[in-house]
Formats: sequence, C-alpha cells, structure tokens
Amino acid sequence: MWKYVIKRLLLIIPILLGVTILIFFVMELSPGDPASTILGAGATQEAIDMLNKELGYDRPMLTRLGSYIANVFLKGDFGNSYRSRLPVIDSIVVSIPISLRVAFFAITFAAVVGIPIGVLSAVKQYSLLDTIPTVTSLFLSALPGFWLGMMLLYLFALKLGILPSYGVETWKGFILPTISLGLPYAAQEMRFTRSSMLETIRSDYVRTARAKGAAERRVIWRHALKNALLPVITVTGTIFAAMLGGAVVTESLYSIPGLGSLLVTSIKIKDTPTVMGCTFVLAAMCSLVLLVVDLLYAVVDPRIKAKYSK
Repeated sequence: MWKYVIKRLLLIIPILLGVTILIFFVMELSPGDPASTILGAGATQEAIDMLNKELGYDRPMLTRLGSYIANVFLKGDFGNSYRSRLPVIDSIVVSIPISLRVAFFAITFAAVVGIPIGVLSAVKQYSLLDTIPTVTSLFLSALPGFWLGMMLLYLFALKLGILPSYGVETWKGFILPTISLGLPYAAQEMRFTRSSMLETIRSDYVRTARAKGAAERRVIWRHALKNALLPVITVTGTIFAAMLGGAVVTESLYSIPGLGSLLVTSIKIKDTPTVMGCTFVLAAMCSLVLLVVDLLYAVVDPRIKAKYSK
C-alpha cells in the first residue's frame, strides 16, 4: 500500500510541472501587461516601463519561467503579488480554508441528499418514488449555477431576510452557498447512485442473499450498496476536486473571499504570480483528492486492497 502511495505522490510532481508551464504560457499569451492594468489608462509609458521593470516583467519569458519553476519546486516560493507586493503564499493560505469549508459542506450536502434518494429510486424502479426524483435531478442538473444562487439569494436573503446575503463570518453564511453549490451536484450523485444500484441489485450474489432469506433492508444496505459505492466514490471525489476551484460563481455571488475569487481577480489584472500560485495549489489539492479516492476503493473493496499490497 505504501509503495503505491509513494508512487502516486511522485507522479504529482510532473503533473504540477506541466500545469505550471501551461498556465504560464496562457498568461503570457493574454494581451496586456501587469503595469498597464495596475496604473490604469492614464499612466505614461515611462511609468509603465518602470513598474514592469520593478516587477521583473521586462525579463525574457523563458528566463522568468525558469526562475519561477526553480523557486517553486526548490524553495517553495511563489513570489510576490503584482497587485499587493506581498508574498502570494500569504493570500493563498488565507483563502484555502474558506474554499475548503465551502466545498466540504457542499459535497457533504450533495452526498447526504443524493445517495439515499438514488438508492430509493433504484429499489422502487418505475414507481413514483423513482420517476419524481429522476425528473427532479434532470431539472436541477440543467439549472445554471448562477441562476440558482441568485434565486436563493433573492428569496432567503432579500425577501425573507433570514439568511445573510454575503460573507461567511457565521455559520448562517455557509447555508446559501452550500445549497447553491451542492444541489446540482446532489442531482448528479442521485443519478450515478441509481444507475450503479440498478446494476448491482441484479447481480447473482444479491439474488443469492435474498434466496437465503436475508432481510431486504440488509440486502440493500449491507450487500448491494457497498459494491455500488465504487463509481459513486469516483464521482464524489471528482466533484469535490472541481468544487475547490470551480466555485468561482458561488464565491463571487456571495462575496466569499475564497481561492476561486482570488484567482478570478488576479486573472483580471494579469497578476501572474498569484494566478500561478493559485493554480499550482489547486492542481496539488485535486491530485491529492483523487489519490484519497483511490485509497477509499481499498477500504470498500478488499480485492483492490490486495492489488495495492502487491
């Protein structure tokens, strides 16, 4: 098991290197320069050139790329932000816990809502308990995230006034972002759980358990669900990884100072060090989440654990 974990951790290094190079070239190919964005349209060319030189932006592109890679991989230094002139890592450290909390609450909500309804829908196939959740999940999956967030904001914050409209200073501030981000993914969890359960409950070992007189509840929750969870775990891990950096709309809508908001703001002003740092951290977290998903396979399925042990 440990050999597999170490091997996967070492594979993260070339992934992070590739992401770093790709994002660097994307930022370089985008129009404009940081000094022009920071100083505004009324700045003189002399002032723009001086600020670009101060920021190190006047150096050749490959020189800056090589210097950045060396600093990140050898020293753990992401450089200083073009906007605040402060270390990028300071902004990332402040933003990461907020994004992690929002993503954790949202994925927990999606799993708690989606998985039981998916199991019920599969067990009651072709009944109203199957048709209604299936139609609802298709509807929620098609809803734009920003529209759902705005409707929740309008109803619970502006009209009813029972929940805050911005910030996450209290636990109430997490309710609307959690529902807004988690509800569409709950629909996905429900559909994947239903499909996996339908395949599992038709298996020979499930029929054998029923033939031996096992209670239906035990057959579903102890035998069928455990094997049906493998694809659901994959989907849940992928969704959680996407939530870490993909909750940009939700964070912007509810004024949440998370990693997604920091990334979008930095892209707008072409703050390359901050964009690179945020992307690097997001790629690392996504890789670790997928590693945890693979390890959870071993917990659910002993056959996979035996394979990892070789």
